[in-house]
Amino acid sequence: MLVEELMKEEYNAGKAEGIEALVSAIVDFLSDLAPVSDDLESRIASINDLEVLKDLTKKAARATSIEEFEQYLTAQNY
Repeated sequence: MLVEELMKEEYNAGKAEGIEALVSAIVDFLSDLAPVSDDLESRIASINDLEVLKDLTKKAARATSIEEFEQYLTAQNY
């Protein structure tokens, strides 16, 4: 049982680091377009699904404006 708990802790730590890195990447991409509001950064940081964050990273990299990205977030209910 101890090994399973340790593995779960390691997995969760890795997942948290991955989430943090993706949120940072999204904010960095958007910052190239315009300043990112605290509200938008909080919305992004509240997402803890790695697959969703991967998708949002691609959207942020391809966005032509922060407004376009925010509209996508709203349309996807994030």
